[in-house]
Amino acid sequence: MTLYPRYVSKRGPMLGAEFRYLQPNYSGQFSMEYMARDRQLGHKRWTYSWVHRQKLGELAGLNFGLNINLNRASDSDYFRDFTKVAINEADRTYLPQSISLTFNGYNYWSGYLRMQKYQSLHDFSGEIPRYYYQYNRMPELMVRGQRFDWNGFDVSTQNTITRFEFPKHQGRHQRADGTRMVSYNQISYPIVRPGWYITPKIGLHASHYSTDWYDKQGYSFKAQSGNKERSISRVLPIFSLDAGMTFERNTTLFGKPKIQTLEPRLYYLRIPYKDQADIPLYDTSLSQFNFGT
Repeated sequence: MTLYPRYVSKRGPMLGAEFRYLQPNYSGQFSMEYMARDRQLGHKRWTYSWVHRQKLGELAGLNFGLNINLNRASDSDYFRDFTKVAINEADRTYLPQSISLTFNGYNYWSGYLRMQKYQSLHDFSGEIPRYYYQYNRMPELMVRGQRFDWNGFDVSTQNTITRFEFPKHQGRHQRADGTRMVSYNQISYPIVRPGWYITPKIGLHASHYSTDWYDKQGYSFKAQSGNKERSISRVLPIFSLDAGMTFERNTTLFGKPKIQTLEPRLYYLRIPYKDQADIPLYDTSLSQFNFGT
């Protein structure tokens, strides 16, 4: 454990702490900062972060694990007011909170069951819109299967079902909630030879959306196209061809021997067009302003 006191001239004293632990089956880190009274605002300020990773053992041929990532702050302005050295802290727009049960093994399978929420560092007041907030995933289940070099083929499947819930404000729905099921299946045949390769791949991406528009509660939300379909599905085939070559030659650089390579590559991707304006946007939002921008 490390304790570090800090004094902010216009606001007052603050105490920070960091606690790290490591055991054979689990490890983690807990850190926090606490100010009993901010002299400018007249109330306490705080933040904490806890990251935990643990092996739970094996059951029916599967290895289970637990991942916890919890982050909270007393208010939306905390990181703008108390950023120390890392300038990227000041433009944080949300704090994630998630608990995941992971599994892998049993030949070629892996996945997780996750609950994920966010503390938004925006204010609902004013005209900064609800679009800056993120949907919570309550919960999300993902199952993935992969097998490589199966008689020369690489095969994979990833299937996810997610319940999206948007944060309420004063008990009112701000956006539509819904459930999404996605299945992405791929098969490829890599041909790799000395100096060149070519990999044809075909895939099928299918999704189904079930949306709660909340008409009966007096709130009306619509998709981008203006429609309000309760259920909507779409299936898209995907084809790609990846090819490349590698040329090498011996050369020198500043009098030292080197190998110079030239690696031309050609990649072709074909996804047919499909109008998806009726599909609600759950994990796509406006690009936010930050230091990198």
